Amino acid sequence: MKRVLKLIESKETLMYKGKEVQIVQIDDSDILTYRITMSERHENGTRDRIEKVDRSNIDEFIRDLLSIEPDQRSSTEVALSINSAVAKADKLFNSLSVGLLEDFEKLKDNADYVPVAKQRSETVKTILNITKTQIDIIKLEKLK
Repeated sequence: MKRVLKLIESKETLMYKGKEVQIVQIDDSDILTYRITMSERHENGTRDRIEKVDRSNIDEFIRDLLSIEPDQRSSTEVALSINSAVAKADKLFNSLSVGLLEDFEKLKDNADYVPVAKQRSETVKTILNITKTQIDIIKLEKLK
């Protein structure tokens, strides 16, 4: 039982019967079984589930719980990461577009502005390449 209590305290995400779960509570009021409450992750959120485990089988139950490494996130978390990255990229692209258009207008009136505009253009290219790489990394995470 102490090992289950440690899992509750750690709030570690585990894999049990093909589902991502967190151990939430253990009820040991029954002489023969433990009632273990697990929060089970779904695409639409979480749902609590109670698993009855014979006291004599608690070690087997704990062995059946597989730890999930932090980089093995659920498809829901990956989708949220992609949406967040796309939203950030969209905001960034809008800001960069406005800046480049302003530079273009300044170039019409002042030829001395060319070196500054070239430098800004190179900076924008670098930012775009970094953003593309970030999105590619997120896509690769989704394939795991």
